Amino acid sequence: MRTDDFMAFYGDIATGDVQYGHRVEMCDTIKAHLGESQSTIFQEVVAAQVAAGNPPEGYASGPGFKLNNVTIDVNDSGRQWNYQVCTEYGWFQTPSQIHPMRSELINTQYWINFCSRVFEGLDMTGKPAAWQTTVDQGGFNIGGTNIFFTNGSEDPWQWATQRETRPELNQVSRTSTCAHCGHCAELYTPLPTDAPELVETREMIADWVAEMLRVYIPPDPIEQPMMFLQ
Repeated sequence: MRTDDFMAFYGDIATGDVQYGHRVEMCDTIKAHLGESQSTIFQEVVAAQVAAGNPPEGYASGPGFKLNNVTIDVNDSGRQWNYQVCTEYGWFQTPSQIHPMRSELINTQYWINFCSRVFEGLDMTGKPAAWQTTVDQGGFNIGGTNIFFTNGSEDPWQWATQRETRPELNQVSRTSTCAHCGHCAELYTPLPTDAPELVETREMIADWVAEMLRVYIPPDPIEQPMMFLQ
């Protein structure tokens, strides 16, 4: 595995654990080894990621590695996600000059080269086409109707979605503001320890879906498209 690919993996540990609501577990792993060598802490943090199903090999690029395998794996969307990043979104995780948490190896050129290695033959000239994606998908002015947007307060992706409720389009936006409320938290299996705000979000979603089903006009499944009463 390349050193720069590994550094991309290591830089994602902290951000990924926060994004998915696991910051406490990550901090507990570090706290359990305070006073020990940096090498020991490093190894324990990586071991915890491997145990959680996030091994560094998932970031490895080049011939022979998983990301380069074109065989469809229904249990792994890493290749599909990276294709979106490389061609549409440009969600390149580069080192911050203000809060440096990533290696200087992980710069913009690294990601361009990474995309070319994973998707052999992909011409990165003019890519990722982030502006075109913004126009095509509406940016912060999504025009789709009958959508319930949900976010967790600890999820950095909340800033890339519709955060304002727009009744005229039947768009509802709801952010669950609570500890450990990360990416897709409302879709996880409910637990007795879930925050009240998260429980309320799930109830809102269920009520909203029930209302959509109530106003749904059952069409002929072959002859007519799906319709909703206005």
